[in-house]
Amino acid sequence: KLYRRDGHIGRELSEGWKRIKRRLNKLLGRSATPDVGTRGSLIRALRAKTEGELEHSIESVLAATPKFPSLIEEDIDDALEFAGLKPLKGYDLAGSLTETTAAFAGSGFGLCTSYTDINLCEHQQDAFPAERVLAVHFTDATLSTVLTTLTNAHSNYQ
Repeated sequence: KLYRRDGHIGRELSEGWKRIKRRLNKLLGRSATPDVGTRGSLIRALRAKTEGELEHSIESVLAATPKFPSLIEEDIDDALEFAGLKPLKGYDLAGSLTETTAAFAGSGFGLCTSYTDINLCEHQQDAFPAERVLAVHFTDATLSTVLTTLTNAHSNYQ
């Protein structure tokens, strides 16, 4: 048996093995994990339907996700890749883009008018007021809310 003073060798080996399995699955063209495969299949179907409606192919996306503790950025990126999409990263985002921030920006809040000039855009954003935002998420089985303060489309603190 392998031992370490703090007793974490088993956990480290387990995590290392998970990473190796994940990488091997991807190299063999499979989903990184079963959950990633499920999400990737749903995204692939959504992509096909969207491309059909737009009559245009989609190669890359910036995914906006709910803020769930079990939903990690690596799984999101792997699901997008499994669906044949290139995951994009937003400018000045710490982590993934949350759906609350995406809805805030999609409603016209926190957007600079000089988006082609990043320096001017950042200067404009410094003057944006803080807005309280309440986001309500619901399905047939769940109801959750997020109450946060956002100032711009790059805010990611919830």
